[in-house]
Amino acid sequence: MSGPFVERYSPWTGRGWLETGAGVIPMKPGYAVERAAAKVGAPGRPWTSDWADGTFEPAPLGLPHYPVVAAGLVATLGAIAGASVMAGVSGATVVGVGATWPLLRLLDHASITEGGLRLGPPWAPRVAWSDVERVGLHVADGRATAWAVTRFGGGSVDVPHILAPAARARLRRLSGLPVEVGDGGLDLRYARWRPAAAGLPLGVLVGTMAATPFTAEPFGVLFVGGLVVVALGALEAAVTARATGWGTGAIAWSTVAYAVVLAAVGIGQNL
Repeated sequence: MSGPFVERYSPWTGRGWLETGAGVIPMKPGYAVERAAAKVGAPGRPWTSDWADGTFEPAPLGLPHYPVVAAGLVATLGAIAGASVMAGVSGATVVGVGATWPLLRLLDHASITEGGLRLGPPWAPRVAWSDVERVGLHVADGRATAWAVTRFGGGSVDVPHILAPAARARLRRLSGLPVEVGDGGLDLRYARWRPAAAGLPLGVLVGTMAATPFTAEPFGVLFVGGLVVVALGALEAAVTARATGWGTGAIAWSTVAYAVVLAAVGIGQNL
């Protein structure tokens, strides 16, 4: 046999196996030993895999990807049909739009390449390895979750449980960092909140500016909206401080955010 060894993964069943040309070796307990023996028995023979480019199939909640997507589509179409009967086209549109984001997030996957790391949806930016500070792979209850803390925030995504060793090996080899075994703790949670916390003030500001001309008290609404933007800015500063290890700063900025929110609520009640 001169063809390559090929490792396969099925997103329908969640099973993995090695095609040797002479047969198939399933990925199960003891697979690593059989894999090594196959390599020793055919030195120099090419080796490849379905994830050779560093892209691992999604595994929402640790489950095979395709059945989950199929079930999600069926449930969404059923909900849209029911809404159209009960509320017409407008109701069906609302349900369809509301279901779009959860369905799209079923595409979240890990892309671990020499060019960098992406943990999340296909449109998420790839982070260069020089900007990655910590990486980890948490395996528990039939789920394998790859995570990372970067200069810009953090992210995590489920990878196929059967491919956890392959994901761990790529993370270790390409990042040059130790692959931690826990779930990342609070540091990862705060790092994941950083992008959302940074975007909220801008979103509220744009919404306030757009809505102000249509209100009875435009200057009052603009003032209260400005206070909310300031409060969210302080909250973003608190999250960033905590994510970067400055606990005292996080407490101080949280206090500022709380005080500004109280002021906005008090003023808003008098409008």
